[in-house]
Amino acid sequence: MAQAPQARTGRVSKINYEAGTYEVTYPDRGHAVTCTINAVSNGEYKMPEIGDLVSVVHNGNGTVAGVASGTVWNRTNKPVKGHAGYYRKEYGRTKGKAYEEYDDATGVHTTYADKRLGRNSAGEIFDESAGPTTINAGGALTLNGGPSASLAAEGSVGMAAGGDMSVESGGAYSEVVGGDLTRECAGDAKETYEGKVEREHADEVKETYEGKVEREHTDDINETITANTIRMQEGNKTESVTGNITKTVEGNTTKTATGDVNITIVGNLTLTVGGTVISVDSGGNVTVTGAANVTVNAAGALNVTGATGDVTVDGISLVHHKHKDGGTGEPEKGA
Repeated sequence: MAQAPQARTGRVSKINYEAGTYEVTYPDRGHAVTCTINAVSNGEYKMPEIGDLVSVVHNGNGTVAGVASGTVWNRTNKPVKGHAGYYRKEYGRTKGKAYEEYDDATGVHTTYADKRLGRNSAGEIFDESAGPTTINAGGALTLNGGPSASLAAEGSVGMAAGGDMSVESGGAYSEVVGGDLTRECAGDAKETYEGKVEREHADEVKETYEGKVEREHTDDINETITANTIRMQEGNKTESVTGNITKTVEGNTTKTATGDVNITIVGNLTLTVGGTVISVDSGGNVTVTGAANVTVNAAGALNVTGATGDVTVDGISLVHHKHKDGGTGEPEKGA
């Protein structure tokens, strides 16, 4: 008559990791060693250690064919912690090195690894949270996207760095702001553009810099401003232009200087107002051509000094004129 299966407890004495089998010795049976026993898999691989206490179900009362149901808790193999509704699976040889746990009382599910925790998918990875989502990195945080990467939120999005922050784009870079835009820089600011730059402002523009600002443009810059522009500067300003400058103002222009104004021009200077032209060439010659009246008023002395030349008013020379009567009164026209 066949004997009923029996369950026995022994210690692992030999392991075949590749085959997923091991042998068990029973101290209460003279340290008899079982035949090779298959470990329960259920699609899961975790082999015991030599000396671990395991439970084995044999087909009879001997040490022949049987199957191991797994390790058991004992005085030397105690759970890390435990209570009703608590689940924990240890993946490492040492408790707490790599594990997964869930607490039914708190609803918290945790997966932990002491070195690296990774997920690999040949397809899509989809994470969804009905509440807040937080990623904390004690070291560097890197997000790499293949063809594209995006960050979107129905509310606010904030990025803060205690050190340097950089944004690099191998292609186009676009900023679209539906509300206010504020940029603050406590140090130097440098902008370098190798292509065309276009700026359009539909409202007031205010820029405040407490540090050094450098901009380099190797191509055209087009700015279109349809509202007021306010620029406030407390320090010196230096502009160096190696090409032409063209400015067109359709309204009034007002500039106020509380100190000296020095303008140095290496080439020619031409000022045109209506049909009147005031020009100064690079040789120092000054020409004033008035399309209407020219008036010179001086509250004090008016001095006009010239090495040569003449002043002619209404056909009368003020330098070479002669009085018909030889008198000293006002010069006579046609004299």
